Amino acid sequence: MFRKSYLYIILAAVIVFTAQIAAYAQFAPVSGSVVIQKDGKSVPVPDASIEVFRTDIKAPFPSTKTNKRGEFSFVGMPYGATYVFSISAPNCAPAVYPDVKAGQEKLVITLEPGDGRKYTEAEARQAAANAPKSGGSESGGVSEEDKKQNADIEKKNAEITAKNEKIKSADQTAANAYKEGKAALEANN
Repeated sequence: MFRKSYLYIILAAVIVFTAQIAAYAQFAPVSGSVVIQKDGKSVPVPDASIEVFRTDIKAPFPSTKTNKRGEFSFVGMPYGATYVFSISAPNCAPAVYPDVKAGQEKLVITLEPGDGRKYTEAEARQAAANAPKSGGSESGGVSEEDKKQNADIEKKNAEITAKNEKIKSADQTAANAYKEGKAALEANN
């Protein structure tokens, strides 16, 4: 009876540990800056509002504002999802930044002068659907650095998926061993 308790405790600890590893490996930061072109120079846009919308499901995600240097960051965005950023700021036209994935850093979003209005969620999703699939801002495009970064992200996603499958297999093996042990214990074998 005493050994049986320890076996259950060890099995529970192994399951919790593997779940933590799988959960930890599925989030990554996204960061960048928002700028506007003035007199041929890129000037940071402080207090620009950035709303985040997932393209695959309708789920709420926290929005943020840029700091005094026009920088923003999201700490824990799940891998495997694609996001759309809707950006608005005073005296700027609203903009969307489509095809954002977890792990992208040093994004540069360039705004145009405008009236300072803000896109609704429906308008942002529509603008993202009509935007070219470039993974960049409306005026930018994909740089070589962004292409390399996207390739690295896809590689990490593939590694995480493989690790998750391995963990699922190990969990299934442990569950089967547990069931067989329990059946043997009940049969007094």
